[in-house]
Amino acid sequence: MNLPTASSLPRVVACPASHVLPHAPSEDSPAAAAGRERHARIADVLAGRAARESIPWDVREILGITDGDAVAVERAYRLRLDDGSVTVLGDELGRAYPKREPGAIDGTADVVVRHATGRTALVDWKGRSGAQPVRENWQLRTLAAMARANVVAIVALDGEEFQIDAAAFTVADHEKTLDVLRLTARIIGAHRDRITLGPLGVEHVHPGDHCRYCPARPHCPAYGEEARSLATIADAQPATLDRLRAEIAAAPGDWYVRAGRMREITDAVWSMLDSHARTVEPITLPDGRTARRVDEERRSIDGCRALPVLHDAGLDAAITQETSFAAITRAWKAAHPTANRGEHAHALAAIEESLASVGAIKTGTRPAWRVK
Repeated sequence: MNLPTASSLPRVVACPASHVLPHAPSEDSPAAAAGRERHARIADVLAGRAARESIPWDVREILGITDGDAVAVERAYRLRLDDGSVTVLGDELGRAYPKREPGAIDGTADVVVRHATGRTALVDWKGRSGAQPVRENWQLRTLAAMARANVVAIVALDGEEFQIDAAAFTVADHEKTLDVLRLTARIIGAHRDRITLGPLGVEHVHPGDHCRYCPARPHCPAYGEEARSLATIADAQPATLDRLRAEIAAAPGDWYVRAGRMREITDAVWSMLDSHARTVEPITLPDGRTARRVDEERRSIDGCRALPVLHDAGLDAAITQETSFAAITRAWKAAHPTANRGEHAHALAAIEESLASVGAIKTGTRPAWRVK
């Protein structure tokens, strides 16, 4: 029985059926491409193939790496669930694992540092903050068990800043991870046996935040029910909407999760309509009107080139100057490439204090959801 790779485990542990249902072809995204490019640049620096200054972050300092430490980049492992044995498959394989073995899970750790003190740290790079906490992330828990890591850290590289979420792990933690993986494997096997008798039902799947990038979503019975429910709500009469308002008031948490899934469904529907309209035009609406895809012209102005023209025309009021904390940080680092983190933080704090003293920092609020 082929099991998922470690990167899929946050989804598969939460919903084992998602590994059994048919999968839609994966599509690359700009965010995924940017993540691979970031990983490659960091790997080049850690492996000595590129200069420290080629990336915005001093990753060796972030990870506390000293000259006596052994650093492995993109280390691939294979974990056998029957006996818990682990094989190191190699480094920088690009997720091209050797032929999969039944009952085994393959995974790749971004960085494994074996410190001279004997401690082993495993690090996962993310492109933003707010990632799933280390102890709740079954990809990282599995990689930690593979590497026998004492410390696991997520380093969120957000712009030029970074945030670290770290947790300590013991042998008992690794054993618990193995128990969960073995249970998940048994459930996957049961679903495989069940699907030979007929389609899986809503009772076999477990929707949640892990559904966001699920390749089985087009074939998921829960999402089918959600799509039908969404269509019913969209066509609802006011009385139905009043009942919906009462339901939300009674269970706002459930509806928060459900609303996220509905948004994903509507985004998927618009994407499918977009693809359809590019090949079959126009789309005929129920009232006889037609809708077609068009490429609208959008114009913008290059502020630097426009400034002298606007000034000569007496339109100085149309000229605005903007900057940001990120732009200030980039400019300072470019002007002080050899500065350490302490000097960087001290200088930026002084600049921020000076900006505040002249009223240059504007503070406002905007509505947002934050889940932790």
